[in-house]
Amino acid sequence: MKAAMSGSLFEDYCAAVGRLDDVRRIAGCAYGDAAERSVKFSFSGRDMNKKFDMPEFRRQFYDSVVAPVQAAYYLMPG
Repeated sequence: MKAAMSGSLFEDYCAAVGRLDDVRRIAGCAYGDAAERSVKFSFSGRDMNKKFDMPEFRRQFYDSVVAPVQAAYYLMPG
């Protein structure tokens, strides 16, 4: 059962990575970059410090994911 679950998570990850170009094309570069950081969990610093209970990481996450997505949302028509 665990092997099937791992394959499923990996397939979901690959599907998400495969759609990043579409995200950039549709929503713009800033939104696409934020999505890529989220999907790949690519943030600076040591892995042990990439936790939401760490204020520095929360700030980095906000600045590089939340703020760009929020800005793109505010620019969307409708």
